[in-house]
Amino acid sequence: MIASTVGISVDEALVAKYFDTLVNKIFKILPIIENREESITTYMESLGVELTGFQSLLPSIGEDPSYLSLLSIFKWLSDNVGESDEHYKVIRREVFHAISLCKKMHSRFELNEREVI
Repeated sequence: MIASTVGISVDEALVAKYFDTLVNKIFKILPIIENREESITTYMESLGVELTGFQSLLPSIGEDPSYLSLLSIFKWLSDNVGESDEHYKVIRREVFHAISLCKKMHSRFELNEREVI
C-alpha cells in the first residue's frame, strides 16, 4: 500500500495498472501529431495536469527517479510538440522512451504487490 495525500492508501496493483493506462495515453501523442490535430496542445496540457496530480496524490512516486525522468521527458515534449515537423524524430523517440519508463514502473509496482502476497 502507498500512502496518499488524501488520507487513503492506494494498492500497488492499482498503481501498476495506472502505468498501463498511461502507456496508451502517451502513445496517443504520436497519431495526434501525425494527423496535425490542433488538439495536441490541449491534450498535452491535460496529460501534464494528470501526471503532476498523480505525483501530488502519491508523493512517494515523485521520489522515484524513473518518474522524474518521465516528467522531464513530458516537459520537453510539451514544449516542442508545436514544432513537430522539426522535432518529429526526437518526439517519436522520447514518446517510446516514456512508454518504456511506464512499463518499468508498472513492473516494479506489480512485483512489489506480488512480494506482499
